[in-house]
Amino acid sequence: MFTLFGMILDTAFGIILAVVLCLGVVIYLVGSIRLFKKCGKEGWKAIIPFYSNYVFTCEICGLHWAWFVATLLIDLAVIEEGSIAVLLRFFVKAMAFYNLALKGHRETTPALIFGALFPEIVTCIYGFGSYEYDNYIDVKKSGLF
Repeated sequence: MFTLFGMILDTAFGIILAVVLCLGVVIYLVGSIRLFKKCGKEGWKAIIPFYSNYVFTCEICGLHWAWFVATLLIDLAVIEEGSIAVLLRFFVKAMAFYNLALKGHRETTPALIFGALFPEIVTCIYGFGSYEYDNYIDVKKSGLF
């Protein structure tokens, strides 16, 4: 009797978790599309794997193409949890969001920290918020340095 109840409870929890995760992915994709449009790019470029990362890193944030290649290699490689490559991914995201904050006349320190740790959330905040992209601001190709 308790086994059947436990199976039903586990199934309900799994369904709820799947719905919440799908909703999070949809919110992130819509936020990315809106951010790309605010930055003068077509929205469809935000949903193409790898290409969206290139457009974001190089064209929108203004980083050198080598930063994109580094993230591409990290994404394609099998990475262990404690690997130094994870730190490189955080570093590249921090530099990208630093430049994005400069181009939007935003505070750079929160963008640097939260962009590295929670890039999907910061993307949604910029996409759904009052972020205004200024393409005429020159940023360094290496980010902060």
